[in-house]
Parts: sequence; structure tokens; C-alpha cells
Amino acid sequence: MKWSNLVYLPTHRMASDAIRCALAETQWLANQGHSAPVFCLIENGLRSEQSREHREVLIKEGRAAGISWLHLTEDRAGALVDLTLDELELSPAERSRLRALLLPQGTSYGRGPNLAAILGCALGCSVLHRRDSDIYLDDARAGELPVEFEASFIGQSLDAVSGRIERVDEFTPAPSALVQMVGTSSFGAPTFDRRDLMAAGKRYLVEFQQLGRPGSEEPEVAEEAFDYFIREPSTRYDNDRLEVDIDNRIEMECVAVSTVFKVLPEMPTGIIGCDYMQKDLLWWSGEGLIFHTRKVRHQYAPDREARADLAAYLDYAMRDVEYIQMGRVWQRHNMQMQRFRSRHRGLVQFDPESYVSSFRQAVEQVGSELEEVRGGAQQVYESAAAASSGDLAGRLKAVADVIADRGPAMDQRVREAVEDYCVLVLAWRELCEFAAHVEVPSEWIST
Repeated sequence: MKWSNLVYLPTHRMASDAIRCALAETQWLANQGHSAPVFCLIENGLRSEQSREHREVLIKEGRAAGISWLHLTEDRAGALVDLTLDELELSPAERSRLRALLLPQGTSYGRGPNLAAILGCALGCSVLHRRDSDIYLDDARAGELPVEFEASFIGQSLDAVSGRIERVDEFTPAPSALVQMVGTSSFGAPTFDRRDLMAAGKRYLVEFQQLGRPGSEEPEVAEEAFDYFIREPSTRYDNDRLEVDIDNRIEMECVAVSTVFKVLPEMPTGIIGCDYMQKDLLWWSGEGLIFHTRKVRHQYAPDREARADLAAYLDYAMRDVEYIQMGRVWQRHNMQMQRFRSRHRGLVQFDPESYVSSFRQAVEQVGSELEEVRGGAQQVYESAAAASSGDLAGRLKAVADVIADRGPAMDQRVREAVEDYCVLVLAWRELCEFAAHVEVPSEWIST
């Protein structure tokens, strides 16, 4: 059987309630009668007892909803990748490299979307609906699901839905542009966890943000920080509204994508924010991105909320610093992509080799800026610690100390993440083409 829509939830933690929310949206798709949806839970780094508990939820809730589902454990993810790589003519070294990029160890924001893309190609799906493990449906808007807008508008031309779009201006793509992404954002906890910097004083939050915005004036960065960390998380809607996403409001935690998942992978790294590559490409290609107001609720996992695990807290903080460092690379890459947008329209014009060349040039051009950002981040955390007391000061000082201890290794990790991504980009179209010939074992799909 060929499926039309893949709803997937990647997770490295227990996510029973989030699974139930995603299953409810999959059920909605199935009840419409015009699509053949399937749900997939994609696990990474879970203990066997956690995976068993997830499976029990899937069996019970999936059967009650009357939908088809897959449980992509780590073993099955490895098998899926091997089935795909078996279709390609690769040297042992090439196969090993691609396998490692598709199955990265530890935290990786691109792993789930990339595995979902491979699986989606194997199942014949044309649309992928992503739901993260720490987002939940808005209980106050029962029955008003994000997936309804995703299914209604994805793949249509912008002019076919423009009558429902409230905001259109000079940045809006051409009327003939296809809607390749439909998504929303979240309310509740900010998706980036910088609570300690904010608790020490908003100036430290702004100073940290400004490290990734060289040349920007402080008031502009302060407004951006206010929007992202305060205004957007505190805003929810009781009414439906659609906008062309010219303000980058779409968050990848609750989003649907079409053709682009077969054109470009996400970056297989643990650096925060590196799963927005497809979204960026759609913008530069002049394709349609639609933001809707059926926002989801974002909630930190209990250990993150309590900051109970210092090692995990520090690991997250390091990946956040690397995100700011990566921002310097993105800026140069994006400047070159602006020229791409002026020459080409639509994904059909996408040239992986030019894209990769742009990223590699950006890494070369960034030079000592990665060290500059790292040193600036250490200074911000030291200053914030000095202005604080008690446990807060201790955590902030610990972040500064780890930055100092890791030193240039952080800069190198950013460079390696970009090079790994470039290798995957160059292989991606062929991977997706051959994944379409993979037969997913029938015992993996439960109905």
C-alpha cells in the first residue's frame, strides 16, 4: 500500500502525551477519507523499558483511533537506512559516512526529519507532518487541529488560498508559488531555554543574542529578543488567521512540508536550530510558506524545567553557544543565497553543488569570528554570574567555565557540522530516489 501523509514524532525522551496528541491528528486525517495517513514514532537514545512503554501507548491508542502506525526504534532506523543504502552503489567508506550522517549518535535535531524523509519516500508519502515531543494541542481549542490547515493548503498555489490570507505585502512570493510549508509556533515555555540569562537581567539575554547579530543596533536586537522570548510564547489565539510567513514565525516543532523534504536534508547535528534548512531554502526559492494561528503548547520536560541534571543543562548551553556561532556562518551563506533568489525561482532550480559551495565558502570566510563569539559568550555568562547569587550564579558560572574548558573544540565542531551537512546534501536526492524503491517490512506497520 502507498500512503499519502506521514505524521511523525521524533523523540529522545518519554513522550506518551505528545504521542496521543499526534495520533489524534492522524485520526483526523484518516477520517477525512481523502488521504491515507500513517503515524510514526522515531526514537533516539531511549532505554528499552521506555521504548516498551511507548509501544504500549501506540498499541492501545492506535487501535482505539483505528489508524496505521510504525514504531521506528533505533534498530529499525538502522535497518531502514541499510535497506536504502543497499540500493546505491557506494564504496565501503562512502556507505559508512552516509550511515553515520543518517544515524548520528547523541542529540541531533536533523536525525528525525531526515529519517522521516527516507521513510516517507519508501512509503510513497507526499506530505510530512512533524510534531515534536514537547508540544501539545491547545486544550482550549478542542477539535481545532493544526493538521487541518496543513492538509487543506499544502501543495496548493498561493493564489488559490490567498483569499484566506490576511497579510500580503511586497515580500509575498508570486501568486503562482506553491505552498510548500504550513506551520505555526507555540505558546508556553520559549523553545530556546535561556531562562537563567533572563533571570540575571535582560541585558545579558540581549548581549548574548547580539553575538549572533554583528552590526545590528542594540534596540533592534532587544526587540527581537523580546519578541522571541516573551511576546511569542505568551501569545495564543482563539481565532483562526493565516499569514504568508515573512516574519519567520513558523517553528519546526509543528509543521507540514511537501516536495522540499526530497530536495534538501536537515543538518545532522546537535547544534540547536540546525533543523531549519528546508525552511530557509523555501524562502530563498520564492516558495509559499503559510503561518496559521492554531498554535501548540510548548512545555519543558520535568528535568529541563527543574534544571535537575547539571550535565544536561551544561550540554544544552554549549549547543546554544554553538548555535550563535553557526549564525555567523548562516549570515554569509544567506548573503550568497540572496543572489540565488534573484536568479532562480522555485525548487526546480535548486543546485546542490552551488548550495554546498556557498556553505563551504561561508565557513572559510568566517575565520576568527567563531572564536570571537565563543569568547563573547563566556564573558556574558561570567558577567551574568557576577550579577547573580546562589544557585543561579553557580549555574551561570559553570557555563562560563565549560566554554573556557572546551575552547577551540567548539569552533571545530561547528566547522565539522557544516562539512558533514554538505556531504549529506550532495547525496540527498539520490538517497530519496532510491528510498522510493525500498519495501518497508510489512510487520513494521500496525493497523
